[in-house]
Amino acid sequence: MTIILLLAISFAASFVGTLAGSGGLIGMPSLLLIGLPIHQVIGSVKFPNMISSFSSFYILLKKKQLKLKDALQLIPFALFGGLCGGLLANSFSEKAMNLLAICLLTVALIMNFIKKPQPSDESDWHLPKKVYPSLFGISVHDGMFGPGQATMLIYTFLRNGATYLHSLAFTKFQTFISCTAAFITYFHGR
Repeated sequence: MTIILLLAISFAASFVGTLAGSGGLIGMPSLLLIGLPIHQVIGSVKFPNMISSFSSFYILLKKKQLKLKDALQLIPFALFGGLCGGLLANSFSEKAMNLLAICLLTVALIMNFIKKPQPSDESDWHLPKKVYPSLFGISVHDGMFGPGQATMLIYTFLRNGATYLHSLAFTKFQTFISCTAAFITYFHGR
């Protein structure tokens, strides 16, 4: 019965996340409510996020919605941020992470009600360097926790002049990198 429940939660979170985003606001609390330890929950959602983010990014790359060289600029910030976030989460006790999870889930939920910035129509957009510290911080959040990260990234890219498709593609790529880095820390850390 537990396996069926876990599959149903995973399917619902993935379905909603793919269609509208914020699947983590379904999956994470659901898994915590059925009694799984928080570090296990966070670590276990990193792997499917890696796969789905990479596949979405790859499709957008194939459709020439962005240039690979532009996306590669994200690697150091996403990789180091995801590693730092995963290591940071592994250093917290389960009780501390549960309290942090309540706070971060609340913030992530509120962010979904904030008006989304309007996308640009500039097709030859390039990532401004002033955004790099924000991208690092969001990757730390993704490595340490996760839900709300995609919304923060999309808003960051849109506010800096990206089109919606650029924002989506960069978000998927950065999520792939930061989840991969975080997954490594969870896999080896616990």
